[in-house]
Amino acid sequence: MFLQALYTSQQHSRIASSLRIERTVPSNYVRILHFFNTPPGLDEDTLKQVFLDGEVTEPKSIKLFPSKTERSSSGLLEFANISEALEALVIGNHAPIPNPNSKFPFIMKLCFSSSRHIPNKMAE
Repeated sequence: MFLQALYTSQQHSRIASSLRIERTVPSNYVRILHFFNTPPGLDEDTLKQVFLDGEVTEPKSIKLFPSKTERSSSGLLEFANISEALEALVIGNHAPIPNPNSKFPFIMKLCFSSSRHIPNKMAE
């Protein structure tokens, strides 16, 4: 017997209302990835090691955002082309990053950025 679940009535469904459907906009594939949910004080070498361990090309440029809180960090990763960025997203998304203050690691999140390039100076 084939079972099918209907999730349209769930409160967290992205298609529960026409307003939510309009706000759910797929992002374009770009060579810049946004990363977040990483330890405060994260350095570029630790980030690069995630991709080297996954046997994908490391980012050619990394921009760490100034931390607004001491709870986590975020920033941008630039790759040579969209193909490298996509491979990095598949391998690096949900990668554990060691947390120096806890036995539980941070789980890094990656997504395509709305930025087309990494700016030299970020507004603070």
